[in-house]
Amino acid sequence: MHRKLYHMGIRGRISKSTLSDANENRDWHIYADFAQVLIHTARTLISRTFRRRISANRLRLDATTIDLCLALFPWAHFEEQGSCQASHPLGSARQYPVFHRNHLGKSPRRQYSRRSDPEPGSFYIVDRGYLDFVRLYLFHQSQAFFVIRAKANLKYRRLYSRPVEKATGLRCDQTIKLTVYRSAQDYPETLRLVRFFDSENNNG
Repeated sequence: MHRKLYHMGIRGRISKSTLSDANENRDWHIYADFAQVLIHTARTLISRTFRRRISANRLRLDATTIDLCLALFPWAHFEEQGSCQASHPLGSARQYPVFHRNHLGKSPRRQYSRRSDPEPGSFYIVDRGYLDFVRLYLFHQSQAFFVIRAKANLKYRRLYSRPVEKATGLRCDQTIKLTVYRSAQDYPETLRLVRFFDSENNNG
């Protein structure tokens, strides 16, 4: 990227060893804080463009496993013959990042989900690997909303059902209450359970 260095005010060449030394000795909090400044600027600009299209902020949280060489990254030991690192990006549906964290692949996803503060009025779309009723109840208390896939072994009691149009793929729309003692303690309020069947992929 030597041709672009001039536009950044850098007149000379920068060796890779110089960048390596700088990255090794410089506190990573500098980049984290600067990234938040850029994200805030991007959110302000994008909100002006999408304010008429999207009334609420939608956030997506998922994980990606990054395979690493065990000989080069012994600290990322995951399985007997390999190592990996998990990347957890929290991004907006408006195509800008909000938060990002990496950790060892053997760490549960729900530990990561507790590391970012929920935004009131936002909709969080998360994978079922982040199923954590303590965290989900925090969303509820913070006046945020969430959509998450339920696990097959979810234990609950149906309170009442709403009518659905099955031609749209919906199978049920219920208000439920968790029945397992620990889960009910973590999330004492009611939940909304929706079942949908994808006829194109024959998946429910």
